[in-house]
Amino acid sequence: MYKIKTTLDAAYKQLRGIHSDLGGLNRGHCNLQFIPLDPEREHGTKAFLPKELHLLSQSYFKNVHPFHPFFDDPQEMCKEFLGDPVVRKGVIMPSLGNAHVLLIFALGSCQSITKNTGSPSTLPGEVYYSHANVILRYRIGECNIHAAQALTLAALYTNQNGMLQDSLAHLCNARDIYKVVFKKLIACSTTSISEEAKRGFWIYQDLARGISNCFNCASFGPVPKHWSTLLPEGNVGQFSERVYWTKVNLRVLLDALSDFARSYLPQMREMDEEALCALGSVANQQIKMLEEWRSNLISRLTWSDTEPLSTDPLIASLRTEYYEGMAKLLRPYVGIAEYALHSYVHSPEDRLSNGQQDIVKVFLNWEKYALLTVECFDRVGAASDSMYETCQTKSGSSMMLSNPVSALHTEFKIVFLFRVIRSSANYPLIAEQTKVTAATIDALRRRTIKRLSEFGPIHPILSRDLEALNRLWLPGDSVPLMELVRAYDLV
Repeated sequence: MYKIKTTLDAAYKQLRGIHSDLGGLNRGHCNLQFIPLDPEREHGTKAFLPKELHLLSQSYFKNVHPFHPFFDDPQEMCKEFLGDPVVRKGVIMPSLGNAHVLLIFALGSCQSITKNTGSPSTLPGEVYYSHANVILRYRIGECNIHAAQALTLAALYTNQNGMLQDSLAHLCNARDIYKVVFKKLIACSTTSISEEAKRGFWIYQDLARGISNCFNCASFGPVPKHWSTLLPEGNVGQFSERVYWTKVNLRVLLDALSDFARSYLPQMREMDEEALCALGSVANQQIKMLEEWRSNLISRLTWSDTEPLSTDPLIASLRTEYYEGMAKLLRPYVGIAEYALHSYVHSPEDRLSNGQQDIVKVFLNWEKYALLTVECFDRVGAASDSMYETCQTKSGSSMMLSNPVSALHTEFKIVFLFRVIRSSANYPLIAEQTKVTAATIDALRRRTIKRLSEFGPIHPILSRDLEALNRLWLPGDSVPLMELVRAYDLV
């Protein structure tokens, strides 16, 4: 916990430093010019050749835009940038619009959520990000949607490369701007909030959740009370936008269900039969409401858990959001099951009580949804008739998630808990009902270690996760497993 606090303190200190460093910038120098880099170097002026920028804009539109629809027409924005005669002369004006396009190029350079395609000393897209960052520093203090969009784009880019402190700094700035701008717009009944601004806010919220998951800290603040004003008005056009807004709707529901259950979760380890039955009922209500939400989706989006994993990246992203949200809601019951079943193991009773049986059922549901969370992207890009083996990815897609460090950290948590549960004294009570076998856990461990090791540049959070996974499989480790679970704040 001390390390987490130190990391966050350092990030906020860095954010304050950015403000103070910018105090000396000459605000009157409106013709800020970027001097082209040495063309002989790897990322010199070749990075700004029209052909290269066009390819990056296409990459952004294919791999990033469907999942993070910041702008209505990013291709037109890139086209205008490429056609700008000033840009052709090697000069980039310090406008937020240019910062948007530069960050589009930076994000288009990121082809994979787990592989760094740049050289060991250079991040993919770094040249575009660094130029955009100069503009952001130059325009600091501006409080408008364009500034918030640029900061959110910058946070998405830094997330892709494990630069969580930089991402946190950008998100803190964006949060302050969104808060002020939306407060003014909501108060002014004659001014509507653009659909772009709404999407930008929800993308910011998603990025903030990822940072919170990585640092095991509270989120950046609740969704505004008037969140309904930040949802789309009328029909949503493209299918990708429909999927995106469906995910936003799901997040709002998950937050509501989490708040609903919080008051019922026990603060102490001792739980009587009545409390166990009540907890089982609460969990079942959460599951039922989410299943009803899913059943009411349009036919193209709804699905059954028995279906094969989707090969469509947009559909897979929605299902992953659903399964991960469900697993997160039910994760507290893993700890509850540990304590509830502990008393049975040390009692003369020959059968579980009704309350204990209810908690076991909830635990098995968590196990199912947790495994689906890990597997859900495994067939993306594969042939629709391809066969799938558990934990054997066939994905050939280069789609971009909001926070790859958060996604990998979540996978670590799930594998870690699977291993701990199988080694617990309570495991014989669920052994005949669980579908997560020893072979499955071993395959998950090897796969997760590979994925964590491949992500670059490596982040301290993922280094710690790797250390924990390797330690957990060492013979004769004297640390009690549930103490490790509590140390990593997994339940």
